[in-house]
Amino acid sequence: MSTQLGTLISCILAEYFGETIEKIGSFLYTWGPNPLALISKNTSVPIEKTKISLCFLIKYGLVNFEPGRTPSTANYYLIHEKLLHLLRYSRYIAIIKKKYGNIAEVTLENILCHGIVRASDTILAIAKRLQQQNDEEETVDLSRLRDMFFTFIANQYIMRVPSPISDNEKIPTLKISERDLYLAPEIDIKLLSEIFNETNAENKKEHTNDKDVYWRINFDRFHQDFRDATLISAVKRRTDENGGELMAILLKLMYIRTEPWADISNPIPVSEIKDVLRNQNTNPNLLLYLDQYLTIIENDPCKFLMKIGETGGGQYVINLKETFIQLAWATVENIIAEKYGSHAARIFRLVRSKKFIEADHIPQLSMMQIKDAKRLTYLLLEENLLQMRELRKVQTNNSGPIKTFILFHINFDQVARMILDISYKCMYNLKVRRKHFVTINKPIIDKKHRADAIELDLKSKVPEDELEEILSELITPAERDILGKIGTTIKKLNASALNLDDTIFLLQLYMLYTAKE
Repeated sequence: MSTQLGTLISCILAEYFGETIEKIGSFLYTWGPNPLALISKNTSVPIEKTKISLCFLIKYGLVNFEPGRTPSTANYYLIHEKLLHLLRYSRYIAIIKKKYGNIAEVTLENILCHGIVRASDTILAIAKRLQQQNDEEETVDLSRLRDMFFTFIANQYIMRVPSPISDNEKIPTLKISERDLYLAPEIDIKLLSEIFNETNAENKKEHTNDKDVYWRINFDRFHQDFRDATLISAVKRRTDENGGELMAILLKLMYIRTEPWADISNPIPVSEIKDVLRNQNTNPNLLLYLDQYLTIIENDPCKFLMKIGETGGGQYVINLKETFIQLAWATVENIIAEKYGSHAARIFRLVRSKKFIEADHIPQLSMMQIKDAKRLTYLLLEENLLQMRELRKVQTNNSGPIKTFILFHINFDQVARMILDISYKCMYNLKVRRKHFVTINKPIIDKKHRADAIELDLKSKVPEDELEEILSELITPAERDILGKIGTTIKKLNASALNLDDTIFLLQLYMLYTAKE
């Protein structure tokens, strides 16, 4: 287990759930599966609070359980990968809002906040929220909210929560069939309308058709969208907007015939790509130069596509595994160039291309001064970005000294894991820095919140001139300048965290694809 990841997980748990849950989560991360009594004892958290905390973490899918050594005792373990998903909640909401609009944004926000939900409860909660935001007398279309929930199910952004197989088991076994995982429930709009319009309708909620059906977020589906966006963005940077659009079409055609997380897609005929472009009829230039774009993308060093056959224009496969291996290499090279300079990155690329290379050959092939080449080579070696292997050649007649060769090479799996560990440390530093910055500026931030509340309360009661005069007395121009600087700094820290998460996500995809080998 990574120490840096453990530190980041502790920080995330403390920020989102508080100190008690942070203790329990950190203990489970460090020591692995443990029963309730040991968790309570080792964290000094009362057993009742430990139960509540574990229930809370199970609800959000961050902890699971399995039978322990004795059949009547459950061992609880932390699913630490899902804790990092908390950092991406804003990105999940942004991608849904872009695809489906504001109602979808509110729906997803509700599901993320509650962990697991029932469809009817979610629809009623969103309807109430929309009614409060809009005119109280404006009617809310419940059928529209139901259709949006069903859209989430149809596109697999949410999935059913497994239910216990038997009520007699001391440690329940949760299971759900593949067929039922994305099966939409029956929603009685008439009954929901009656519940929504009555003040005391809690009892009626238990009579809804989906009272025993719960839903949770399918994070893999969101990460699939992130992965596709990464591919499209990479192609767009190497070609242009048309190349990015072509990659998006290829990905859509891939899903028709291939599992989403397959290493290599099934063949996609060029004729089918042309049919899609003709039907869309939005980009005639892409259709006109389709063969050239396909050739450029195929010949790119990132190996996005591979061509198969020539009949009818041929067929192409998307090589997802090889693409993310190449993108991971490019990411590491960019990090080396930023930290150690372009000459160090040149040496790294040289060792990569040669696989094994003698120290004496590096200055000549990298076209650098011997002194500088040696310094940078051993710097990369010291930072574990290069590895060294010693080979000894023994003379056949056993006479003379043993000749030793020193070869440099790259263990990229080790390098990728090291960079990922550094990224976790950077993310932790960003969160700590943001928390410290907000803490030291808390008085003026609280003053701004009070001023905003007063402004909202007086907006409809006093004229605009008087309101501006009141606000100017509450917050001075100097304080406004300070608030502007605070807002700018926080935005920079948030933007840095999002960019860093892109690197983490890319390296995690590399780990995912290479782990299948």
